[in-house]
Amino acid sequence: MIIMSGSSPGREKESHRLTIWKRRRKRSKHWESLKLSVRGRKKQLPAPVQKGSLFSCCTPSDQAMHGRVEDMSVCARIMWILLAIAILLAVVILVWFRAVLFGNETVADVVSGWFEDDCATTREVRDHGVDAEKVQAENEKAEKKLMSKLRKRFEKEKPDRETLNDRSLKPSDFHLEGLIHDRQIKKAEEYYIHHLNAMSYLKMQKEKLWAVAILLYTNKANYSLDFSTGKRWYAKVNMSLRNGDTEYHKYRDILNDALNCLILHQMEEDVEVPSTLWRGIGFPRSDGDLVSEITANNCETFGSGLSYISTSAESRIALGFANGKTLKRHNSYRFIMKLKGVTCAAKITDYGMSKEVEWLIPAGVTFQIETVEGDPRVSQTGGAPCNVIARQNAYKIAKRRRLISAQGWEEL
Repeated sequence: MIIMSGSSPGREKESHRLTIWKRRRKRSKHWESLKLSVRGRKKQLPAPVQKGSLFSCCTPSDQAMHGRVEDMSVCARIMWILLAIAILLAVVILVWFRAVLFGNETVADVVSGWFEDDCATTREVRDHGVDAEKVQAENEKAEKKLMSKLRKRFEKEKPDRETLNDRSLKPSDFHLEGLIHDRQIKKAEEYYIHHLNAMSYLKMQKEKLWAVAILLYTNKANYSLDFSTGKRWYAKVNMSLRNGDTEYHKYRDILNDALNCLILHQMEEDVEVPSTLWRGIGFPRSDGDLVSEITANNCETFGSGLSYISTSAESRIALGFANGKTLKRHNSYRFIMKLKGVTCAAKITDYGMSKEVEWLIPAGVTFQIETVEGDPRVSQTGGAPCNVIARQNAYKIAKRRRLISAQGWEEL
């Protein structure tokens, strides 16, 4: 019998099955390697399925798995974004309710307080056993309360002042009969009407009585005149007040009201008084005995608050006053005062000297003398002036008389 060579149908079937098995095994190995690379993050995730890419030859189930991996990556990004938004909202809520959580302090104040508690003693400024910062804070609180009362009184007395503002002023309106010349008041009133800055507060409020009171003190309107009673009239007022005389007390009350009105306006406009003010005081050689009394009393006379105190934020201007350059005279004894913690001073640039920023402290504001260094008498030989450091006490207004248009003055 002859056996013919060739492929039988059974062999062909078996070969076809083997080929299919090999393809499936190869595909299974490829999928296992892909899953390992995704789990271990050893490779970068494949790009979206495109024509000609790796997954273009995969089965639909492989492509669906690739889509699920991309969805997981997008969800992770969304979770990070939501977490950032939640943190931001928590910070906003914390700042919003800081007044409830920390009282009146801000978050920065609380955090800084954690670090400053251990060195609190080095932060305190103590003078004569008293915490100066605490005293100043108490002074400011008391002065704000006092100014609130003054505001109410000023409003109550405004009709009385308006009757005087509607007519020409006279020395009797300031109770200065025989103490000041009529021409000085007239000149100050003309300056108020024609030359005073229209944006100055007292001009805007039509407070002519108060504005003229300041102009009389600064002598701004009378520089061109040579009145025997007008030259350095403010010095006569201060000397009388320091000596305890009462002839200028009614004028003092009006001038104090004018200055307190400006101080109230400064508080409303958040205009802060400079942290340090300077005052220059000079005496000629003939006042040697008076200077000896002042130094023997540790310069307490300068802090008595009986008279007005003209100050500047610049020490060089105070030195000019001490030297006598402002008054064109030579002073043999010089004092330079450094005033700290001043809260009650009126800025009178519009009503005083135009070349400097003058801060006028009302009569009644007292100072505590802290240190006195040097001897003013050494200045006779060209030495340095005596340096005095003082701190403001709480401002208290003394008993005064209230102006009544029809009845004159009434005791308060």
